[in-house]
Amino acid sequence: MAKSSSSFQVIRCYGDLVENARLNFSNLYLRRIISGPSANQLEIIRGDNSTRLGQTAVNNWALYDGVGPDAEVVAHAKGMHMNAAGWYISFTMVFQNERFKESALEVMGVMAKKQGEWAIVGGTGAFSMARGVIERKFHSDITNGEMQELNIDAFCRMKNIELPAPTKVGPWGTTGGSLQEIEGKPQRLETVTIWSGSNVDGISFTYIGEDGQVHTAGRWGDDFHYSTSTIKFGPSEFVKEISVATLDDYIVELLIITDVATYGPYGARRNQPANRYTAPADKTIVGFFVNSDRHIRSIGLYAA
Repeated sequence: MAKSSSSFQVIRCYGDLVENARLNFSNLYLRRIISGPSANQLEIIRGDNSTRLGQTAVNNWALYDGVGPDAEVVAHAKGMHMNAAGWYISFTMVFQNERFKESALEVMGVMAKKQGEWAIVGGTGAFSMARGVIERKFHSDITNGEMQELNIDAFCRMKNIELPAPTKVGPWGTTGGSLQEIEGKPQRLETVTIWSGSNVDGISFTYIGEDGQVHTAGRWGDDFHYSTSTIKFGPSEFVKEISVATLDDYIVELLIITDVATYGPYGARRNQPANRYTAPADKTIVGFFVNSDRHIRSIGLYAA
């Protein structure tokens, strides 16, 4: 089976009135085959003989999770496009991969240049009431047609679907102290506070749980009256990596990396090798667990 290059990230977003989800689907590849035995569009109205105004075709374009011969179909763009002094497009993007099977996005826009945007004006199934934008750009010519790269950024109303349990990764360090962890299904890190000097001796953080509320974990460890640093992540900022260095029974360096910035290092590494974790494209780091007494003896993370 081919390794997919696509990413299907769904992030819960919480407002005052409605719980929503943000869709970040990247690296989808639309294959438009104009003619030949594998054509996935058909002209039904020829249009004006001189200007082609009114020329109309129906389409069933396939969207793939990659560009290679082993890429798999994840959706079809079912609709039509017509010449209105430039191509106007209206279609339903029906997903067929297991996670979003039979869910659909309603899409409309124009396709007059090699790149541009289409509007998402609705959705059904997992994408109920969707609204957003599809960024598209020409990728390459293919036999009897072309391939376009699509990236979807949209919001929708999330139905009562079961959220996957976060994955525990790590810990790094020793097993001294007591295990400190969180329950439930954390969805997003909001803040992290770190107490550090020569070591990372204390940590606390806030996160959004599956109930949409902000929860606080910690302080785990102690402050020792050392330096205190609090990171407050932006509304569209997500933690993607951490780097942890250990020495004997201590965490001597912690580095937190988001899709926007790098925070730290906290502690004093003292030339120790670091353990680095990078979340997969469709996940983010949403919380931590530790073994601690008066010091942080080991640290691990939750990815979701």
